[in-house]
Order: sequence, then structure tokens, then C-alpha cells
Amino acid sequence: MNERATDLTDQQQHHMDVSRKLGRVLAAAHHDHGDVVIGPLYTALGYRIHDQGEPVTTAAVEAALADSGLDPHLANEMTSTLYDSAVRVAHQESQDKLGSTGGSPITCLNGRCFFGPVLTAIPTKMQGDKLFDALVAIADVAEFAQLQRPHSGPPTFDRP
Repeated sequence: MNERATDLTDQQQHHMDVSRKLGRVLAAAHHDHGDVVIGPLYTALGYRIHDQGEPVTTAAVEAALADSGLDPHLANEMTSTLYDSAVRVAHQESQDKLGSTGGSPITCLNGRCFFGPVLTAIPTKMQGDKLFDALVAIADVAEFAQLQRPHSGPPTFDRP
């Protein structure tokens, strides 16, 4: 959870605080319902925050929970410390699997993990399938280390 970071800008600290709050909600949802709810909830949160530009408020998280078919009261976990240890463990597990420190997302395929992919828009189903196949191919090359290109602007959820 990067709790020991001391050299963060105000903006970075804000992002860390928001991430911690959302991590708590995701951990609570996972605790109550398992893996199956994480994808839909993550997508609903991303849509509201990144596409609609909603600030991360209790009301926005409640709406994302409802959009995902979950109890909106789970938004109360944003300010609870009940799931902090679960968030801390999940974060450390992802870093351990990566073998280094990295941001989010961390993708693990065939026993190899890497940071990414970072997308600026939702791909079509065909593009998503191609991307997944490419990630599997990359993961099969033990020597692969990094691939990056510049991106600009916030993510968009418009579909081509």
C-alpha cells in the first residue's frame, strides 16, 4: 500500500488515499462474494471515475456497487480499517509475484508477471482478444522485460 513513502507530491498522496479507499471496498466485496465480483466492480468504478469524471465519493462508490449488483453499503468500508490487512497482503503478493515494485495493473500469465497493460480506451472484443493473445505470447518469453510507448490524456471508455 506504499504506506512508507515519504517523498510523495500532494497529488500522488491524494491518489494513494483514493486507491486505499477503493482497495478497502474491493477487499470487502471480495470477502463477501469472492473473485467473481471484482471485474464488474472494477469496471463500474473505472467507468464512473475515468469516463464520467466523477470524484471518488461515497455516493459514486455506492452507485458503482449498485451497478455491479452489490450492496451499496459496502461503500462504508472506504473509511474503515477492517480490510487494510487484506489490501496490504494483496498488494505485497502482487509485488512479490512481479519480483520488483510496480504500479497497477500487474498481470500474471503462465507463471510470469508484469506491470500492465495500461490502456487509454476500451478495446473492441476483437482487439481485446488480440491483446490477450499478445500478452500470453509475451509471457511465454522468459527474457521479455519491458515494452512501452507514450500515451496522452485520460482513459476513455468510448468504443470504436
